[in-house]
Amino acid sequence: MEVLKHTTKNISKKLPLSPFIIPFLLYVFSVIFLYILPFSALININIVMLSTVDYFMTMFVIVIFFIVNKKKILQLDAVFRTKYLDFVCKFYFVFVLLVVYLVYGTYKNLSLVILNGYNREGLLNSVSAGYLDMLLPNLFNCLFVVSVLYKYPIKIRLIFFLGVISIMLFYLSRSNLIFLIYFPLVFLFIINRCFNYKIVLKFFLVVFLVVLIASGITVVQGRGENIQEVLFKIFETLFRYKAYSFYLAEYAIEISHGVEKSLFPFLGWFSEKIVSMGWAVDNPIAIYNSEFVFEFRFLGNGYRANVLYPWWSWFYGYYGILGLFLKSFFSYFILAVTLRFRLSLTFMYLLYTFLFIIVVKHPLINASAFYSIFVLLIFDLLIKVKYDKTAKR
Repeated sequence: MEVLKHTTKNISKKLPLSPFIIPFLLYVFSVIFLYILPFSALININIVMLSTVDYFMTMFVIVIFFIVNKKKILQLDAVFRTKYLDFVCKFYFVFVLLVVYLVYGTYKNLSLVILNGYNREGLLNSVSAGYLDMLLPNLFNCLFVVSVLYKYPIKIRLIFFLGVISIMLFYLSRSNLIFLIYFPLVFLFIINRCFNYKIVLKFFLVVFLVVLIASGITVVQGRGENIQEVLFKIFETLFRYKAYSFYLAEYAIEISHGVEKSLFPFLGWFSEKIVSMGWAVDNPIAIYNSEFVFEFRFLGNGYRANVLYPWWSWFYGYYGILGLFLKSFFSYFILAVTLRFRLSLTFMYLLYTFLFIIVVKHPLINASAFYSIFVLLIFDLLIKVKYDKTAKR
């Protein structure tokens, strides 16, 4: 309670700008890179304009939301310092068991890589993911970041670190590494501490280490000969993949018709799953074993793209220009609901999603994306139930 009072007294009157800078630079460079790529002539200028309008509308929503709810948002700092720490400490052995499960799964997958020469695509085609394989990655990634930022006990940080490493090696995925760089930035909205040169230096050292690990994973994947070559490819890929979304947006717009697609912009895979229980879904996006999301679209000159269908394109495809406004209102609404019910980790993840993800991908594009948010929601509800009951006693 004292921590909460201290946080409330020290609420800053200014909106923190730092969390907006990197997303803005990433967006600008993705637009610049778009016109460097050989397939730039295929891009419709209207798509770029719509994307830009949507990007600034999203940033405007976040700014307005922070101004309106500043006090409640900053109070989350105390929640992560107290309730979350207490919860993970009390259920430490549950997380140990989950890490054992992850390590075992990683061992089996790495055996395929080392002994049978599988690459990433070979693993994806050969190894089926269970529910835990979809639920655990995002939970461990988020909790690892929280445990480091709030200096949880070393045994807590270590168990989450082992989980994160296992997750990265499970499917030889580099996307987790990008998340570990970006997700801490959203905590600049709530952490009430001054940054000095030591903190900045530590951050860049961690980023450098993460990039080195990503390079090593890429070499293991068979996508590069050495780390130096891969380092260049990682930075080039960072912007190239974001540029792909401008091209893929047209595919999303074209397929967004039919009554069953009316809820897809809002709920993605979950809406299709519900609709399919009573009606047949024409042109399925992420059910009936549809390949739409993962099917590669060939752009010419050896370039191909999939998955990166920006969120705005689904709203625009079904609702037209009105869809961009609906997306903004919906974004504000779900932020307000998660904050109102004190679903703290879910709220922070949604902030990250709005800043870094939705510009290139629907946040609920498939089952895996849905379960990534669903697991955080369940985790937050468990904490809410536990501590709300304690408070009433």
